[in-house]
Amino acid sequence: MLGQQRLRRPKVELLGSVGAARASERDSRVCSRDPMDWLLEDNNPSVRYLALTDLLGRSEDAPEVVAARRDIMAKGPVPRILAQQDRGGTWDKPDSFYTAKFRGTVWQLITLAQLMADGTDPRIQQACQFVLESSQDRESGGFSMHRAVRTGGGRASEVIPCLTGNLTCSLLRFGFWDHPAVARAVRWITTYQRFDDGADPSPRGWPYDQWEMCWGRHSCHMGVVKALKALAEIPSKQRSAPNGRHLVNIEARGKPSQWITLRALTVMQRWSASR
Repeated sequence: MLGQQRLRRPKVELLGSVGAARASERDSRVCSRDPMDWLLEDNNPSVRYLALTDLLGRSEDAPEVVAARRDIMAKGPVPRILAQQDRGGTWDKPDSFYTAKFRGTVWQLITLAQLMADGTDPRIQQACQFVLESSQDRESGGFSMHRAVRTGGGRASEVIPCLTGNLTCSLLRFGFWDHPAVARAVRWITTYQRFDDGADPSPRGWPYDQWEMCWGRHSCHMGVVKALKALAEIPSKQRSAPNGRHLVNIEARGKPSQWITLRALTVMQRWSASR
């Protein structure tokens, strides 16, 4: 079903005796006993589902995983949020989908996606369609804080990176992988999102001249994180790959990457050693 594919997060052990010793010391202070039984309790089906799949590696068709996904829609915060949805598929005032922090339509969709709600549910589908029609800039694909009254879609002058990343991530998690509007949102991220910390001169022109808080002396850190979250939600088989465009293939396409793993472990080791 749409919205149910999960990317596996590998279990990683930090390298180096110093990092391992510090991590062990912190773990002993934070967790005096194994918290897994607590995470697997039935009272929080979203946490239970993620613990089963991400921590214990259970498959999507395992009976306990299927039951947890069913419970997400039946009890807890997800059905309470959906119960307050208006007939038009929105929450709060329709035109305040973003500015009604944290009660508007945008924020409910972000929350529902984080709680692993079923993206095939008609109520969620309706809310996603509303956001695509009201918030997405029709020309660039980025998401905006307000609706463009005359032209429809979102105002180009109010497209911001954190909102674009958040909604793209949510729509992908709900299963909108093949939707052309979501593909345009991904292209917006890969075209306009900055990932620098002031090391290079700031680019000029739209959208960089619009918002100092987003595109000032350095990239907004929240915008960067949201963009990375969105890109991480793209199913592996649908991601573009550099192999085939270079003179030689560095690694096998579609296989786990030793280079990416090496760099990830290096960053984690340095981070652990610095704490």
